[in-house]
Amino acid sequence: MLEKVERLISEINRIHLVYSQDYFETGKVEKINLKHTVSKVPVQAILDYRLNLHESINDYLMKADVKDIPYVYRVKTSESILDKIERFSQRQDGYPVNSILNDIFGARIILSSDDISQVMEQLDGWKDTFDFCNLKNDPSERKVPIDRKTIEILYVYRQNYWQANIKNRICFGVSNSACNKLIKKIIGRPVRNHTLRHTYASFLILNGVDIVTISKLLGHESPDITLKVYSHQMEALAERNFEKIKSIFLAS
Repeated sequence: MLEKVERLISEINRIHLVYSQDYFETGKVEKINLKHTVSKVPVQAILDYRLNLHESINDYLMKADVKDIPYVYRVKTSESILDKIERFSQRQDGYPVNSILNDIFGARIILSSDDISQVMEQLDGWKDTFDFCNLKNDPSERKVPIDRKTIEILYVYRQNYWQANIKNRICFGVSNSACNKLIKKIIGRPVRNHTLRHTYASFLILNGVDIVTISKLLGHESPDITLKVYSHQMEALAERNFEKIKSIFLAS
């Protein structure tokens, strides 16, 4: 199975390379400048790009050396992309379209625990072979303070449900999709995993935690990113701080 996983990665890399050549050089695919922000690119152009990508990759997969590999090909639905467009168009930092479409295409393969362990052992070598980049920046490895109740919950989980894994993680192999479904089941409405992260950061900001600390907790490369993402919350905090500043000078 390890050979099949490596071959699938190799073929996916080749497909991306061929598609890029078609997109930028041969003119087989209509060009759309996706470096512009969401507000400047027509929605239909984005959906057309998705459809072109979907059809092109289907064509490439027919010729790829993957017919004996039990993988699942997926492409984001138009509904999912429309949802992303709506969310990102409301942000003030002007996200470029290509940033929200970076996960539009993917291939998944189901592996046993033993297969996963073998794959994890090969990842460092594959990073060089296939020119993988690190998925996370250096600040993504960080310390996060948690309360005693959460510690108790995690302790029970580790004692009763945790499974050993090569990364020694508490939650290993849990998909965002599964988490989102569980959150929806618990609270009765669709809330994404990432929304909880934003809620956490907003709560800290409005409770006066400094932006440098929050930036480190979120794993941002710099506080500038945090300031841009949470500009609304910072404005609300500024109003509160104005009153503090007035009281300081009145007291003196």
